[in-house]
Amino acid sequence: MKKNIAASIASFSILMSGCALDPYGVTELVNDQQNNDFVSIEKESLDYPIEGLWTGSMGPYLVTIELEEDGSGEMCSSYAGTDNVSKLKYAN
Repeated sequence: MKKNIAASIASFSILMSGCALDPYGVTELVNDQQNNDFVSIEKESLDYPIEGLWTGSMGPYLVTIELEEDGSGEMCSSYAGTDNVSKLKYAN
């Protein structure tokens, strides 16, 4: 049992060490959002043909994302009878 716990902790540590590298600049983008700097982030045209409607789940939320070719978009999320719509910008 102790070996399983030690192996789990070691595996988790190895997996989480990759988050510290942040090769895509996600930390900077998240910090901008947490500091309420969404307005200053400039949208960029999509690098790949991914425009359109996307749907999936994010935790308990049912999520639909609409991306436009110019990098703008909206996200609708629903959970427990509550619906929310948020603006999106494609950057980096």
